[in-house]
Amino acid sequence: MGSRTGEIRDVIIVMPVKDRDDMTDQFIDRYSQQVDCEAHPLHILDNGSTEPPRWMHVHDTAGLNIHQQWNWALDHLVRPIDNVCFVNNDIRLVDDHTFGALEEVLTDMSIGVVSPNHGHPTHAAMQQRSGSRVLYVPPAPADAGGPAGFCFAVPPRVHHRFRFHEPFQWWFGDTDLFWTVHYLYGLHCTVDMATGIEHIDGGSQSSKHLDLADVTAADRVLFEQKWRLT
Repeated sequence: MGSRTGEIRDVIIVMPVKDRDDMTDQFIDRYSQQVDCEAHPLHILDNGSTEPPRWMHVHDTAGLNIHQQWNWALDHLVRPIDNVCFVNNDIRLVDDHTFGALEEVLTDMSIGVVSPNHGHPTHAAMQQRSGSRVLYVPPAPADAGGPAGFCFAVPPRVHHRFRFHEPFQWWFGDTDLFWTVHYLYGLHCTVDMATGIEHIDGGSQSSKHLDLADVTAADRVLFEQKWRLT
């Protein structure tokens, strides 16, 4: 992975964590098998773990919600020429070339966000095909489904002007990104590489302290107000 041509940029990996060192260790072990970690460091955002993190490139983001953490990374870690991939630590890398493939897809100037997440049958009506690529078309209403938020990457043409909506406490930040990329920037969202990763934990650590039913309902209201769906 790396700048093999002038159009292919590094993929900077940003991963929020809170405890569950076992999952982070598993991810780092698999990641280090794919990538030169010294040349392409994984940036870990520690959101108040009980024990001090022992990994390299750890940044203290205690007290920030998930969208504030992602924005902090964009403002402090990501260079103007970088692609950036946001990941949970509760995923398992299946494909040996996950991040290299993300990098290749993002050389397509019509692509604004790419996710290697598993597809889902209910998403079929919201997808279009372009050659071998599956393009995701954000639907209405907002809760109709789409690429999950546990792994997705964006190129500089998106992150130089996009910031996550920080009033969202937990949900809809990734959906807001997909909608912005598609409806405002005129770029495509793609769900390429559907077998690249697996989600191994039922929920994210970053949400454990939240009442998800209440938070999701409140975030949906914010999303609908922002996009004038109500």
